[in-house]
Amino acid sequence: STTFTEDLDCLASKFGIEHNISRMGVELRGPSVAMPEAKAELQQLLDFYLKGQQQQEQRQAEMDRAAMARMAEERQRQEAAEWAAWEAAVQQWQQ
Repeated sequence: STTFTEDLDCLASKFGIEHNISRMGVELRGPSVAMPEAKAELQQLLDFYLKGQQQQEQRQAEMDRAAMARMAEERQRQEAAEWAAWEAAVQQWQQ
């Protein structure tokens, strides 16, 4: 699987430009004639990676919700079993 940095290296090679990733973002340097197309392709890369990240976060949230639902169901089953055991104990004491 390719990483963002590898894709960015490929983009830089394709357009004959340099790139730098910093806290401020991604900086592209090179001939001004190459910049409009390089920026457009960079935006496509960013969209691809951000969409993938959002999808992963959505999948994780769905898995978390499903796990919480299973835990709630298990807790309800356990509480029902404990209640039934309590009722049985009370009936034995009353006899």
